Amino acid sequence: MKYLTISGFVLAAVFLVLYKLEKKKKDKALFNLENLDTSMFLYDITFSDDNFMEKLKNISAAIMKRLDFDYVSFFILDPNNNVGIITSNVPEYDRTELNLFTQNLLLNKDTPLILHSNDSYLQHGKERYIKYAYFVPLKDKGETIGGILLERESNKNIEKIESMVFETIVTAASKAFAFIIFAYNLNESAYKDVLTGTQNRKALDNYDETLDDTYTAVMCDIDFFKKVNDTYGHDAGDEVIKLMANLLLKSVRLGDVVIRWGGEEFLMLLKGVDCNKIISRINDVRRSIEEHTIIYDNKQINITASFGLCDTSHSHNLHELQKAADKALYYSKNNGRNISTVYREGM
Repeated sequence: MKYLTISGFVLAAVFLVLYKLEKKKKDKALFNLENLDTSMFLYDITFSDDNFMEKLKNISAAIMKRLDFDYVSFFILDPNNNVGIITSNVPEYDRTELNLFTQNLLLNKDTPLILHSNDSYLQHGKERYIKYAYFVPLKDKGETIGGILLERESNKNIEKIESMVFETIVTAASKAFAFIIFAYNLNESAYKDVLTGTQNRKALDNYDETLDDTYTAVMCDIDFFKKVNDTYGHDAGDEVIKLMANLLLKSVRLGDVVIRWGGEEFLMLLKGVDCNKIISRINDVRRSIEEHTIIYDNKQINITASFGLCDTSHSHNLHELQKAADKALYYSKNNGRNISTVYREGM
């Protein structure tokens, strides 16, 4: 019995040691921002591998755990004063308002800003019950290059939190964010089409194969494009493709995607809408393309385009969705062109 007790004690001690080792490993994985040289930490994770977006999300998770925030959003400010969300855990439906709110802050505030309310919710985050927000502009060589927005549903213990934010986030992130922006731009350029400024087919790698929301895929193609090249030359053809891309980009919302699929063909991936809601808008775009005149080398060029649509009521598989929209496009091409067709079974 005595030996059994000792054995039990030893076994318990072993389990305790293993538990502490595992806990230490988990704590390390969650990035102890309170005791770490955050500047070097951010630099290391930015360049340790290609998947820096995942690393940035891990920083956000660490901030939420260590500093007790509900939402963390990283923003980039480009030289043209356009603001984009690099990563955020704010729901998609609230991001347009969040983007506008942050753009106003980045363009008008160059020091950290605290917003809080004891009784009501902050205007920009009332749908998420936000009572406290901490905005941190991030700089490189004196220029604002982006920012972090930290948000909480409660404003309790804010003095302690603000002190921790200054000590662990502001100074360190300001030093390191330039590296993140560099990596972000490098990463973005890999998904850009050089001619049009739209994304390229590789951009679909950023999407899960299975879409967890309502989407409409729209395939579109310039009608008789070969004739444009043969009649006016390839440089004129490039101008036509750029016009097409520009009109498509102007027609979409923040968060929608326009991809140059190849040659004169484009894919639009529209979130939160089905074919019934978007078909009239697509026809407006189609008519806008038809009405535009391109002047090249003192010659007028007019074009039309055909469209094919399919939404996730057919399939939530991204590849299958694109293929179905492509079939609808070919139906449009084979039935008169300059029309929009919604996919149906059997096409």
